[in-house]
Amino acid sequence: MSKSAKVVIIGAGVSGLKAAEVLLSSGKLDKNDLLILEAQDRVGGRLQDTKIEDSKLGIKYALGALWYHDTLANTPLRDLQEKGLVKVGDVYYDDLDAPTFTKDGVLDVSSSKLNRALEEASQFFPLFFNDETPDLSCDEVVTEYIKAHEKLLTEEQKEYLNRGMRLLEIWHGIPSVKASGRMALLKHEGRNLLNKKGFTFLIDTLKKEIPDSCFLLKQPVRSITQEMHAKKSIMVETKNGLTVETDFLIVTVPLSILKLDSNDEYGITWSPPLPKPLKGVIDNLGFAALGKVFFEFDRIWWDNKEERFQVFPNKVEASEVDHALEKLPPPFTFPALVVNYAKLYPNKLGGSLAILTPSPLTNYLESHPNEAWTYFKPMLEKIAIKPIEDPVNTLVTDWTKNPFIRGSYTAIPAETADLALLNAMEHESLGLEGSNIRFAGEHTVSKGTGCVHGAYDSGIREADWVLNALSKPSSKL
Repeated sequence: MSKSAKVVIIGAGVSGLKAAEVLLSSGKLDKNDLLILEAQDRVGGRLQDTKIEDSKLGIKYALGALWYHDTLANTPLRDLQEKGLVKVGDVYYDDLDAPTFTKDGVLDVSSSKLNRALEEASQFFPLFFNDETPDLSCDEVVTEYIKAHEKLLTEEQKEYLNRGMRLLEIWHGIPSVKASGRMALLKHEGRNLLNKKGFTFLIDTLKKEIPDSCFLLKQPVRSITQEMHAKKSIMVETKNGLTVETDFLIVTVPLSILKLDSNDEYGITWSPPLPKPLKGVIDNLGFAALGKVFFEFDRIWWDNKEERFQVFPNKVEASEVDHALEKLPPPFTFPALVVNYAKLYPNKLGGSLAILTPSPLTNYLESHPNEAWTYFKPMLEKIAIKPIEDPVNTLVTDWTKNPFIRGSYTAIPAETADLALLNAMEHESLGLEGSNIRFAGEHTVSKGTGCVHGAYDSGIREADWVLNALSKPSSKL
């Protein structure tokens, strides 16, 4: 079977949908000019909710993003507010200092001024690096901070600084002993705003603007060929035998798919091969595995006034956390951020907690979800103010097991970190020289990398690029 369209978009995540919405709203293309190829049987990509029937409490949990980041410069937040789709009560800043716990119980980070030392350690990161400074891991930079300020730090602060800064793993999705210190704390433009509505409504909002005839689901791409002198210069073939010819192609598949060898069952064959500079960027960027575990309970046994809790890990050797796990690690091996869903979604039937997990713990728990409570129970016992009870239901993400996603989002390991990598993905090296193949997604931006708004902005960027090309007199269309 074969089809033809002026513009083809690979991937129906937020970047692909936003690109399609911009293209169609321009008036320069109609529904017959655009096709969106999606490997899965649904749209939304890494923005997905659990099914309501999977919950004992009737809650749909956001498996992907939950926060609007960089709220001073967050384009989808601004657009949704202008449309009246984000109102008071839909969002709130959940940035109160969270109660902190260790294996020994509550840790008073305020009285010990540990919170202030953690803030100063964060400020130390960008000051530590100059153009000549080799990159270090996040953990190594914190150690350098302690060395530089040892005489001004208390013993308690020195004891907990490395362990507390490991909470960065919850945002980056990879262990702090591997994550780039140079890239760990790039400047943010605003606070984090918790999104009570989740992000699937953003997907639904965009999808409403795109005719159903534009979508071709369950069409994983096998190969992309460009022939510069053909009538339609780009040909896309899917694993199901569909061939699509097009003038412009926007590729929004996750970085994890781009990194696959063409011989892999889920890899993409490029003809001609991707240029070496672009292939080098793809190879050197990392891909994280941030996951979530949801526990539902018949009753609330924690302090329901708190928005969230944070648990510092034990002091562990790098060798315990920097590789794939073959068995369940001891509790407190990794940090935990616990979101109090009972406060977020009050429920007469009980309450729930959501725990964000970094790799490689995410990878292990997504393959062994029945072991999640065994790992977290000793940690959650520390936050209990009433006798703890076992959950009546456990839900675990499966991003690392999904062959079309394979994890969460872009992460930068210390050994390859270079801001030029992200800048390269954002500018002209993004497109293959002399062709109309473009790339979009959270991995193609230097601001908003790994975030919904980064992916959204990249969709706008590439749609504008196509529209500009269409308007040129030299266009062959």
